[in-house]
Parts: sequence; C-alpha cells; structure tokens
Amino acid sequence: MTENNNHYIVREDLGEIRYLSIMHMKDNMMQYILGIVLFYVFMDLVPAVLGFFMPRSYFKVVAGDLDPKLLAQLPDIAFSSFVYVMALGGVLLLGRSLYILRYLRNKQIDYPSILDGVRFFFSATLIYIIQITFISILAMFLVVPGIIAFYTFRQAFNVLAEDPRRSAMSCLAESRRLMAGNKYRMFQLDMTYIPLILFSSLPLVAFSFVGMPQFGEYTNLIAVFITFILKLPMYQAMGNMFFGQTVFYELLVSKGFNNFIYKGETVFRAGARAKYTMKK
Repeated sequence: MTENNNHYIVREDLGEIRYLSIMHMKDNMMQYILGIVLFYVFMDLVPAVLGFFMPRSYFKVVAGDLDPKLLAQLPDIAFSSFVYVMALGGVLLLGRSLYILRYLRNKQIDYPSILDGVRFFFSATLIYIIQITFISILAMFLVVPGIIAFYTFRQAFNVLAEDPRRSAMSCLAESRRLMAGNKYRMFQLDMTYIPLILFSSLPLVAFSFVGMPQFGEYTNLIAVFITFILKLPMYQAMGNMFFGQTVFYELLVSKGFNNFIYKGETVFRAGARAKYTMKK
C-alpha cells in the first residue's frame, strides 16, 4: 500500500473507513456533534448575525457606488460578515482540526479546543487566505483545476494542528506531499457522505419554499436563527464527514490502521475490521 517509505497511498475500503469511524463515535456521538455545532455557531451563525446588524454590502464598500441593477445580480454578502470570516475562518478551521484529532486520538471531547486556533492566528489565517486565493483563481477559469487545488491543500490545517510550530507554507507543502496520489481517493470518500448531507438538508429546503412570516424589522434576524436550527441535521452529517476525513488523514500519516497506536485505536484493529468484512 505504499509507494516508498515516506509516502502512503490510501487504498483501504471507503465503506470500512466510514464503518470504523461510526464505531469510534457510537458511545458519545452526540457529545462529539455538539462540538461541531459549536464550530458552526462561530463559523455560520455569528457572521450571519453580524450581517443583520451591519448589512452594508461588501461590493458597495469595495467598489463604491454600483449600478443598482448590477448590485442586485451580485451575491448579498455583508462586508462585516466578510471581514469576520476572513479574519477568523482559518482560526476556526484549525480549531476544528484540533478538536477532531483530539477526539480521534484520545477519545476526548474538548470543546475549548475549537477556539485554540487563536493561539496560532498568523499561520492559520495565512493558510486560509492562500487556500481561498489560489483555489478561487483556478476555479474562475476552470472548475476541475480548482477542485484539484482544493484537495491538494486539504490537509494543511491538520498538519498545522499536528505541529503548530510549522510555517503556513510548510503546512501547505506537506499537504501537497500527503495528497499526492490520494486526491481522487479522498474525493470519493467525500462523495459517500453527500446523500446523507442532501437528505439532512430537506428541513432547510422545505423552509425556503414555505417562506418566513413577517415579524417587522426583526424578520430577517429571526430567519437567521430558524435557519441555523434547521441546519442542525446537516451539521450532524457534516460532523460525520469531518471525522471520516480525519481518519483518512490519520491513515496518511500513520500508514495504515495497524499503526494507530493511541487511546481508542482498538476500534480500528483487525478484529473490528473483520466484523465489517463479515457484514459485507
């Protein structure tokens, strides 16, 4: 399963990765998912609330007076939300990596770790900005190169979580090395979670068709909170996907399930994998 002593190609069965991930979470899944919901409070809810109280459009701020017809065709992005996400998006993604890695390796639910990325603000933010810039530029011209770039740098925050002393460029380079030969495999893993994510989005889709009753000037703010609540099933599905992706990362760095040597690794040992094979 290896190309050389330093690089691992993940060929483990994707169903097995998902099954073992669920087995790892089965005793405290809801506590784990609560941490993912907390991540989305900071990543989704807070910027949406900021956008309500400071709704000035990003495009009005950066481009001045725009033709109202042109402005109506552009995405409705509040400048305050944009600044918040650009300033803290990398920190929160690093915190998510720290949280899930600690849960995977130590069976530890550590909610404060979601905000631990603040301690490594510069590196996390630089990785985030480089990722967004590089992927966006490629995606503007061709979708496929943008997707390839997305998967090339997919492990950068896990690498930084592993060793916060590393520079942003070192983390991006290490992600590129780890994902060489593994990008399509991880894409396949992500796709196995899509049906669950789509199904869990049905309450939100139904709400968008029904519409929001009018409650005066706070209608949009109430809609923000209702939307967040209706996204809770999606957040659970995303939490499952994030954990499976982290197991994938662990396979890359450990070079196989048999090298998982931390607390809780028994879930990934031959006995548990044999049960999965029998179920098939």
